[in-house]
Amino acid sequence: MDQWLGYMWDNPEITASNRCRYDAAVEVASVPSGPEVSYLRFPEMKVAEVKICGSIELELRALDWLYGTWLPGSGYVPAEQPGFEAWIGRPFAHGTEYFEFFIQLPVTRG
Repeated sequence: MDQWLGYMWDNPEITASNRCRYDAAVEVASVPSGPEVSYLRFPEMKVAEVKICGSIELELRALDWLYGTWLPGSGYVPAEQPGFEAWIGRPFAHGTEYFEFFIQLPVTRG
Protein backbone atom coordinates (compact mmCIF):
# COMPACT_ATOMS: atom_id res chain seq x y z
CA MET A 1 0.00 0.00 0.00
CA ASP A 2 1.26 3.50 -0.82
CA GLN A 3 2.13 5.90 2.00
CA TRP A 4 -0.36 8.73 2.46
CA LEU A 5 1.10 11.99 3.79
CA GLY A 6 -0.20 15.31 4.96
CA TYR A 7 2.32 18.11 5.23
CA MET A 8 2.02 21.35 7.09
CA TRP A 9 3.84 24.37 5.69
CA ASP A 10 2.81 26.76 8.48
CA ASN A 11 2.54 26.78 12.27
CA PRO A 12 -1.09 27.54 13.26
CA GLU A 13 0.16 29.14 16.49
CA ILE A 14 2.02 31.74 14.40
CA THR A 15 0.09 31.92 11.12
CA ALA A 16 -3.62 32.80 10.98
CA SER A 17 -5.61 29.61 10.38
CA ASN A 18 -7.10 30.93 7.12
CA ARG A 19 -3.54 31.39 5.80
CA CYS A 20 -2.11 28.02 6.91
CA ARG A 21 -1.12 25.75 4.05
CA TYR A 22 -1.66 21.98 4.21
CA ASP A 23 -1.18 19.52 1.37
CA ALA A 24 -2.21 15.88 1.13
CA ALA A 25 -0.20 13.46 -0.98
CA VAL A 26 0.60 9.85 -1.65
CA GLU A 27 4.05 8.43 -2.35
CA VAL A 28 4.40 7.03 -5.86
CA ALA A 29 7.07 4.98 -7.63
CA SER A 30 6.91 6.97 -10.88
CA VAL A 31 5.93 10.50 -11.78
CA PRO A 32 2.31 10.66 -12.96
CA SER A 33 1.37 12.99 -15.78
CA GLY A 34 -1.64 15.16 -16.31
CA PRO A 35 -2.77 18.71 -15.60
CA GLU A 36 -4.60 17.80 -12.37
CA VAL A 37 -1.54 16.13 -10.80
CA SER A 38 1.32 17.94 -9.12
CA TYR A 39 4.55 16.24 -8.14
CA LEU A 40 6.92 17.21 -5.35
CA ARG A 41 10.13 15.48 -4.34
CA PHE A 42 11.49 16.02 -0.83
CA PRO A 43 15.14 15.45 -0.02
CA GLU A 44 16.14 12.60 2.26
CA MET A 45 15.77 13.83 5.84
CA LYS A 46 16.05 12.84 9.48
CA VAL A 47 12.77 13.13 11.41
CA ALA A 48 11.65 13.05 15.01
CA GLU A 49 8.58 10.81 15.05
CA VAL A 50 5.63 10.37 17.42
CA LYS A 51 2.81 7.87 16.85
CA ILE A 52 -0.70 9.29 17.26
CA CYS A 53 -3.75 7.11 17.86
CA GLY A 54 -6.54 9.37 19.01
CA SER A 55 -8.10 12.79 18.59
CA ILE A 56 -6.73 15.93 16.98
CA GLU A 57 -6.17 17.27 20.52
CA LEU A 58 -3.67 14.45 21.08
CA GLU A 59 -1.79 15.55 17.97
CA LEU A 60 -1.65 19.13 19.25
CA ARG A 61 -0.34 17.95 22.65
CA ALA A 62 2.28 15.81 20.94
CA LEU A 63 3.42 18.76 18.82
CA ASP A 64 3.68 20.93 21.93
CA TRP A 65 5.77 18.19 23.59
CA LEU A 66 8.02 17.79 20.54
CA TYR A 67 8.76 21.51 20.26
CA GLY A 68 8.63 22.44 23.95
CA THR A 69 10.18 19.44 25.72
CA TRP A 70 12.00 17.06 23.39
CA LEU A 71 13.54 19.48 20.88
CA PRO A 72 15.29 21.86 23.34
CA GLY A 73 17.28 19.04 24.95
CA SER A 74 17.79 16.87 21.86
CA GLY A 75 20.68 18.62 20.14
CA TYR A 76 18.46 19.04 17.08
CA VAL A 77 16.65 22.00 15.54
CA PRO A 78 13.80 21.98 13.01
CA ALA A 79 15.00 21.52 9.44
CA GLU A 80 13.83 23.75 6.60
CA GLN A 81 11.10 21.31 5.55
CA PRO A 82 7.41 21.02 6.42
CA GLY A 83 6.21 18.75 9.22
CA PHE A 84 4.47 15.58 8.08
CA GLU A 85 1.58 13.38 9.09
CA ALA A 86 2.38 9.88 7.81
CA TRP A 87 -0.98 8.12 7.91
CA ILE A 88 -1.29 4.52 9.05
CA GLY A 89 -3.56 3.21 6.31
CA ARG A 90 -5.83 5.63 4.46
CA PRO A 91 -6.48 9.15 5.77
CA PHE A 92 -9.72 9.44 7.75
CA ALA A 93 -10.20 5.65 7.69
CA HIS A 94 -11.66 5.95 11.21
CA GLY A 95 -13.75 9.08 10.58
CA THR A 96 -13.02 12.62 11.71
CA GLU A 97 -12.73 12.14 15.49
CA TYR A 98 -10.08 9.40 15.72
CA PHE A 99 -6.82 9.34 13.74
CA GLU A 100 -3.85 7.01 13.32
CA PHE A 101 -0.61 8.45 11.94
CA PHE A 102 2.94 9.41 12.78
CA ILE A 103 3.89 13.05 13.30
CA GLN A 104 7.23 13.50 11.56
CA LEU A 105 9.21 16.63 12.36
CA PRO A 106 12.22 17.09 10.05
CA VAL A 107 15.30 17.90 12.14
CA THR A 108 18.98 18.67 11.75
CA ARG A 109 21.83 18.89 14.26
CA GLY A 110 21.76 22.26 16.05
